[in-house]
Amino acid sequence: PNYCTDEVSNHALAMLLALNRKLLLTHRLIVEDRYSIDKIRPIIRLKDSTVGIVGMGNMGRSFGEKVRPLVKRVLVYDPYVDHPAGCEKVELVELCATADYISLHLPLLPETRNLIDRQLLEVMKPTACVINTGRGGTLDEEALAELLRDGRLGGAGLDVIETEPLPQNSPLRELSNVILTGHNAWYSEGSIRELKETAARQVIQILEGNRPNYAIA
Repeated sequence: PNYCTDEVSNHALAMLLALNRKLLLTHRLIVEDRYSIDKIRPIIRLKDSTVGIVGMGNMGRSFGEKVRPLVKRVLVYDPYVDHPAGCEKVELVELCATADYISLHLPLLPETRNLIDRQLLEVMKPTACVINTGRGGTLDEEALAELLRDGRLGGAGLDVIETEPLPQNSPLRELSNVILTGHNAWYSEGSIRELKETAARQVIQILEGNRPNYAIA
């Protein structure tokens, strides 16, 4: 359960930084000889921003530790966490209405499917950005694409989507304020090695008559 915590939290942070500085949009404008600073306005100073984290498992906690020194406030929604260290626990509606960047770190369960639905997306700031490195299906992607296209949201960074690979007709492909990656936030050579070594150690522990670290029951 821990093998790629550093990679996924880094990936979410990288997406946040790229969205904040509008790196992808700036790159496209320069390549197409259409750049002017007016086309990337507004950029909110990061240290004046509020980040919202939805889900404070291993990945959410790691992301929170990394982003907290960079921003003004970190809000957290997780019904199973009472006192998130260094963060403010709030209800989901307040988080969505307040945060400039909202990072999802959720498993896909019946209670989390489409948790971030159209209603919650519509209460977000028109400059807000949504980042999902958790699981596809926890976010209403159709509503997200519509709001991004109409300028009612600032941007999105998506490593996971409900249908993978991304369908050819997805409107997300056409939006300049969306960063898409291929469900690869988990990946580094080190994370692969750690995954294999950890699994092997569990087998050894069982063969030696010991309880494994990550027993299900």
